[in-house]
Amino acid sequence: MELVLTTRTTHIEPSFAQTPAQERGERFLALLLPVKSSLSRFIAALERNDDDARDLMSETIAIAYQEFDSLVSEEAFLSWIMTTARRLVYRKERRERFRGFLRLPSRFFADDDDTEDAFAALPADTHAPDAATDVQILYDMLARLPLKQREAVILSDVVGHSLQEIAAMQGDGLSAVKQRVARGREKLRQMLTER
Repeated sequence: MELVLTTRTTHIEPSFAQTPAQERGERFLALLLPVKSSLSRFIAALERNDDDARDLMSETIAIAYQEFDSLVSEEAFLSWIMTTARRLVYRKERRERFRGFLRLPSRFFADDDDTEDAFAALPADTHAPDAATDVQILYDMLARLPLKQREAVILSDVVGHSLQEIAAMQGDGLSAVKQRVARGREKLRQMLTER
């Protein structure tokens, strides 16, 4: 409430102005909600264990909110938050390599509170048991690719970003991204034919 003094009377006028923290939170949510399903699919493809993917999603959102003031342009929010997730995956993989842990594959991640599930990018007929098995095999093979190649293939073929967008997200040149996607697809093709 704000106190307004006049020459005749003193009265109180309600003040419903938002605090800067509330405005910041609403701005963050307004940017996050439209890209949440893309971010979820990206994280699900990188971290195939349900619990790890949920943890990574939560940690990514928490860190992005903490560092939200460092976002230069709101148009770059999606690549900025995906870069945050990617850095967390890199850090985790470095730790696992250091400790010698092996990651065990598990079923595909689906975000319970999201209206679109993690299979949303796939055609409707892939929800059949045979198709789900094929998708599982594909993601097992994706997990064998080097991290940068896997990430480029996922961003291109699962999430649906253009090569220019991927180059901006990975901080590399367009030709390097084209090469990564092509080599990643070729390795996947070889693994599928061997299988």
